[in-house]
Amino acid sequence: MKNKYLKNIKITRITRLDNKLIIRILSLRNQIEVRKNMINREIIRLKDHINWMKKILNIKNEYIYTIIIKQKVQGVLRITKTSKNKVEWAFYLDKSCQKIYGSFIEYLSIRKMFNFKYINCINCKVFDFNSSVISLHQKFGFEKIGIEKINKDNLISLMLSKKNWTKKIPAI
Repeated sequence: MKNKYLKNIKITRITRLDNKLIIRILSLRNQIEVRKNMINREIIRLKDHINWMKKILNIKNEYIYTIIIKQKVQGVLRITKTSKNKVEWAFYLDKSCQKIYGSFIEYLSIRKMFNFKYINCINCKVFDFNSSVISLHQKFGFEKIGIEKINKDNLISLMLSKKNWTKKIPAI
């Protein structure tokens, strides 16, 4: 996948916290467009946010990345290794970010996860009302594998095997 948009994107693992980054990620997490697609839709307090980030940085199988577009932090990617060969992931982008970047972030993230040693399955969860994200995941080969009720909403579980990804790459 070669495109002018890819040149503008950098995904960088967060290994330490600084105040500017903490505040930027909190502002992203608290955007209405991001929160409405999260399990916890409440405004996140600074103290809780700092504790959440510290926790992720200190857990062996948790990875958090900044998504930098045109040299500005525009999103966050979180990857959790759930077993020897599986990961679960999620990402969100600033509401002002061009929608086209979602596809490129998806591509780069999947490629990054399948480059992890032994990973052959990627899982994610998306609320059923977020049909555009479900559709995006399906275009990359994700398949629906389950539904879970969260309050009044349905949370769709999706899975992408390395085998399906390998088949999709030529079309992408």
